[in-house]
Amino acid sequence: MPGDSIRQVERAITQLGLLTGHPVAARRLVSRIENRRDQVARRLARVAPVSVFVDTGFLNTVPDQSLIGDLLREAKGTNVFGSTSEAGPVDVDDLLRLDPQVYLATSDAEVTLKDLRSGRTRKLRAVKDGRFAIANADLLQPGPRIGDGLIQVARLLHPDAFR
Repeated sequence: MPGDSIRQVERAITQLGLLTGHPVAARRLVSRIENRRDQVARRLARVAPVSVFVDTGFLNTVPDQSLIGDLLREAKGTNVFGSTSEAGPVDVDDLLRLDPQVYLATSDAEVTLKDLRSGRTRKLRAVKDGRFAIANADLLQPGPRIGDGLIQVARLLHPDAFR
């Protein structure tokens, strides 16, 4: 399934539904994703974007042109390495210079706030402020649960908007 954007995931679900003879079920799944997108847009309508570093493990990150990059945009997050990097490891000095407001790790990254506070990353604003969150990696994969992934990311970046 293509996975560079939520739209691509929705298109793939629709096409798979047509190919397998289940167009109504596919349309329901896409509608559920669209409802999640609308819910996030409403909740975050008056919220300012936050700068985010996404750690997928060992300081590897994601580019803007990825599904996680698309989720960040819709959740009003700005990927600090977005347009300047390919997926892959980042230099700690560059991360310190960009100083994100939120440090978002995926659940398979095996990163903890305690780990971050014991290394050079302790100097990051996100680490000092405790703005560290772990996103369930299963919800960040292309598929019918991507709307739930979007809600998850939006809540992690803007918890006050979902109270």
